[in-house]
Amino acid sequence: MSTITLAVIENQIATLNSMTERTNAYAKYALDQAYGGVRLTIRYSKNGSESDISTRGTKRELSNILSAMITMLRYEAYINKRVTT
Repeated sequence: MSTITLAVIENQIATLNSMTERTNAYAKYALDQAYGGVRLTIRYSKNGSESDISTRGTKRELSNILSAMITMLRYEAYINKRVTT
């Protein structure tokens, strides 16, 4: 099992933002760190507020959540492409 670093998680979040076209949106997925744990949040740039998407956990747990989200989005894109063509 490989070590999950913050760089890996930040890369996954960048992928998630790109796949959901949130790269320049006013609401982006972001990493929150506190008390030795990490979680996925969505940040709203207009008013600076933040909402939790995941619970706080280890880097590996968050990486697994992000992997599942990215896989689901890829699968949905594949299915939608197959259905419309």
